[in-house]
Amino acid sequence: MTSVLGNKFAIAGLAVATAVVGYCIYFDQKRRSAPDFREKLAEKRRLQKKREEEERKAQVQADGSPAPETLRDQRALKQYFVDTMAAGQEAMQQGEFDKAAQCFVNALRVYQDPAALLQVLKQTVPPELFMQVVQQLQALQAKAQQGGAQ
Repeated sequence: MTSVLGNKFAIAGLAVATAVVGYCIYFDQKRRSAPDFREKLAEKRRLQKKREEEERKAQVQADGSPAPETLRDQRALKQYFVDTMAAGQEAMQQGEFDKAAQCFVNALRVYQDPAALLQVLKQTVPPELFMQVVQQLQALQAKAQQGGAQ
């Protein structure tokens, strides 16, 4: 009795699997033969390319500072600040103080009130990391003054 019941389940399972595969083949062929299939595919690729280009423009420059396009867009600037602060905190937790200091300096460069953020950093980060941040800020100021004097 059980072998007959097992055979029935096997046949039913095989029939369901065949129906599913046939369904997939039928609708794939129908989709590919649609007159606007290639147009939709090209449009999808064009949108993907445009999205990737926008993301690339929003990326940071080699020195870690935001790209000029990011500086013009307030939403992108806020997102850059949040991402940079998060990266700095993560690096600080992992003990990578040089990387954390660079991230915090980049965040300070775009924040609307750097003095207030510097006070918050002074209270929340280890003293040696805070000193690195201050030293990097001083180096940036000296570099900017040298560039302005020339």
